[in-house]
Amino acid sequence: MEDGGSLTIRCRISIPPGGKIVVKQKGKLTLIGATLENDCGKTWKGIEVWNSKKDKGEVVMVNDAKITEAENPIEILVD
Repeated sequence: MEDGGSLTIRCRISIPPGGKIVVKQKGKLTLIGATLENDCGKTWKGIEVWNSKKDKGEVVMVNDAKITEAENPIEILVD
């Protein structure tokens, strides 16, 4: 997700093995009842949230949203 971009997911998504989602500073990922997983039961990297002193990325999970099979479900990286 680019600077200031936003994405809302409301369904089940299969992430490929080793894949990851990146939420950059000022970006927002909203999971509404969504499930992020790998269909084959393999692991994927997870969600990277990029933060700096001034700007932060954001992940919002509501309505029983789930992240499964991820090595690091949500990892905050600070610049």
